[in-house]
Amino acid sequence: MSFKLNNPYSSAFRAPVSIRVTGYKITLTIKGGFFMKRYLSAAVMAAFILGLFFSSPMLIGEAQAAASGEKITVLTPLGTPPNITLKKMAPRLDTLDGKTIYVVDNIYPGSDRLLTEMAAWFEREMPKTKAIYKRKNAPGGFEGEDPELWAEIKEKADAVIIGLGH
Repeated sequence: MSFKLNNPYSSAFRAPVSIRVTGYKITLTIKGGFFMKRYLSAAVMAAFILGLFFSSPMLIGEAQAAASGEKITVLTPLGTPPNITLKKMAPRLDTLDGKTIYVVDNIYPGSDRLLTEMAAWFEREMPKTKAIYKRKNAPGGFEGEDPELWAEIKEKADAVIIGLGH
């Protein structure tokens, strides 16, 4: 088998190519410039490597196992999500005058600067509103629990702003 291939897209890379296949022997002849020879040689090498990959015994063995009727089990990495119980959001406050707002730092890096400024803004701009800045004190970083803080918030807060990061 022998054929010629021309590149119709660029006159700079036009070069005849002949490929001769005789049994297991493949002969590639490229007539053209240095760059064209490099370009086509790389393309032929890529095709050869892909051919080796797709004819590997591992893939052929799996295909033969599937063709013989042998069943395989495939597992999904996604798993099964848990059921979600929806909860209603807390009703909005009509006013913030006379209310206590807890501004909670959830120990996310850098959130303390934003949240202390937010608590200071409430003191400056809304003097009738009491803003209390609290930093969560929990082992395990922002994922840890702080039961004392949550108990204090349930007892004394009218609203909560929690800095969660991202």
